[in-house]
Amino acid sequence: MFKRATGEIRELDTDGFFLGSFDDGCYEEKAETGIERGDALLLYTDCIIETENGAGEPYGKKRLIACFGHALLTMRGNDVIDAIEADVRAFNCRESLDDDFTVMLLEFWEEADAGEDLPEGDGSGGFVEF
Repeated sequence: MFKRATGEIRELDTDGFFLGSFDDGCYEEKAETGIERGDALLLYTDCIIETENGAGEPYGKKRLIACFGHALLTMRGNDVIDAIEADVRAFNCRESLDDDFTVMLLEFWEEADAGEDLPEGDGSGGFVEF
């Protein structure tokens, strides 16, 4: 989770099942964190951090965190995801990846991008539970 107010990226770690790994899965484990305007949550599959370069080195969480943080300084939405994908593919140096590549970015903003009117918030943020 990227905390825009501080620029900090915090890993929200749980020991539960992988999301979507079972059709009838029951996900009871929870983690809770405060969210504020401008924060962003990145969800991704293991392909991203396990992709290896020609020397057999994994892309890893550190590289993903650095790419995610850098992209969020100047980009939003799909541009952030595209930057992560481009970085992973450049690191990989092969035509295709060995696993599925799935990334979901949740950004927390009060304004609607399409000019829609949204109710005014009190600016106190909220919580995301997963």
